[in-house]
Amino acid sequence: MTEQTEFSRLFRKYVDGNATAEETQLFLTMADQASFQEELAQMVDREMLATEQPYSLDQQEKQAILENIFSAGMVQQITPPRTSRLWPRVVAAASVILCLSVGGYIIFHKTAAVNYAGIVKHDIKHGSNGAILTLANGKKVILEEAKVGDITRQNGTDVHKAGDSLLVYQSGETIVAGNYYNTLETPRGKQYAVVLPDGSKVWLNAASSLKYPTAFSGKERQVELTGEAYFEVAHNKAKPFKVLTNGQMVEVLGTHFNIKAYADEPATWTTLLQGSVKVENNRHHAAILTPGQQAVDANGGEMQTLKKIDVDAVLDWKNGEFVFSGESLESIMRKVSRWYDADVEYKDETLRKEHFFGSVSKWSSASDVLDALALTGTVKFSIVESAGPKKERRIIVTK
Repeated sequence: MTEQTEFSRLFRKYVDGNATAEETQLFLTMADQASFQEELAQMVDREMLATEQPYSLDQQEKQAILENIFSAGMVQQITPPRTSRLWPRVVAAASVILCLSVGGYIIFHKTAAVNYAGIVKHDIKHGSNGAILTLANGKKVILEEAKVGDITRQNGTDVHKAGDSLLVYQSGETIVAGNYYNTLETPRGKQYAVVLPDGSKVWLNAASSLKYPTAFSGKERQVELTGEAYFEVAHNKAKPFKVLTNGQMVEVLGTHFNIKAYADEPATWTTLLQGSVKVENNRHHAAILTPGQQAVDANGGEMQTLKKIDVDAVLDWKNGEFVFSGESLESIMRKVSRWYDADVEYKDETLRKEHFFGSVSKWSSASDVLDALALTGTVKFSIVESAGPKKERRIIVTK
């Protein structure tokens, strides 16, 4: 087998995400040699011009790609791409070249192994597990400070901290008539999960809250949500489970679904993974979802039902990632703001509408996430921190 044939074979395995660690290292070593750069340019050109792509590249864009490939030190540290979820060939090729700007969209692939000097000089540590539990009597419990074990007993229900990220309610005999309500609230930079008295499990994203009774004693199980949560509802045909958000109600018997209902978002998104749900807003618009569908309830607009949803992008927060599937910078920075507990300031308002594809670990520091976006050359970031005791932080977005 000639060296050129071997290089082509390794390129194919690397782009498809099937290369072993040894094959990856060999490919990257060969790619850095001048004798293979012309062949690499041709292979990237063929990859990006595959017939399934929704666009083609002009000569200037191709040249920009090659300049990125040949930049010293930029290829050597890149890990193999995982299986892509959107436009497979584009994302795979983008993982070889680090970044590519096409048709107003930015595609990037950033991993912890990239040896990059960093654009953001200051940093913010990633978020963590934590929440504030408000009991029926108004007492507040900071859960990350509470010991593992029983916290209290309310209305015949034991409240138990099962670990650093999970609260469990275990119902017994209801000894007092009427409902007692608790509220679980995650500040910015925190996340938590709770097992409700009926056995349903709820994961709360940052800057979210869930209000629920300590016992579901009526004809239905009803909770109130602000922010974002993923629900795995215990089946009970006799007691429908209802989630109330601002202007919307989701009704189920037993199913898995995600609701994103932040006050600063332009819509409420309900995404179904398993079972069936009915979504209804206070403007008398309704939708019944089947698995893989999403109801988008725009503020003041019509409710829409979307199919073929990128579930990985919807559940990225729960799975420990930021996944951007053509997402605007404005939307991305709202996520960053919640998870890193930092405000965002734009020096150029046009940057809000830039769109990105890619993924970064949620457990990275803020600088890693921002550097991944900045690698595209479209946007720059800086982090500033106030001198006061509260240490308020801002992320400044510039061109």
